[in-house]
Amino acid sequence: MPERMLEYWIRLWRLHRKPIGQVVLYLRKTNSPLEQVGELQVGETRHRYGVVRLWEQDPLPLLENPALLPLATLARPVTAANKKASKKANDSRIASAAAEHLALVAERVAAGPCWQG
Repeated sequence: MPERMLEYWIRLWRLHRKPIGQVVLYLRKTNSPLEQVGELQVGETRHRYGVVRLWEQDPLPLLENPALLPLATLARPVTAANKKASKKANDSRIASAAAEHLALVAERVAAGPCWQG
């Protein structure tokens, strides 16, 4: 993954010549040591990128945004005390038609090519 991230950075830099921030989002835990790596260093060259392990993340921020709801199921479990607060916040947010549309789009994107509508 480190070499791939450097290659992506180089391609983006050549194309846009703009500042680039990179993050790898791991959706589920594996035994791979790569999920702990956030940089590549070879000689004087050092390339850093962010690493987010979704199963370690607090699900509440994901629950607050309808577009990120599918990712909330992959985050660490919600405690009983936080469930009530997040449900109340989500009920009010999902009420609008625009929010429901975003949630549907996110679900379809998360489903990938296996989704057939």
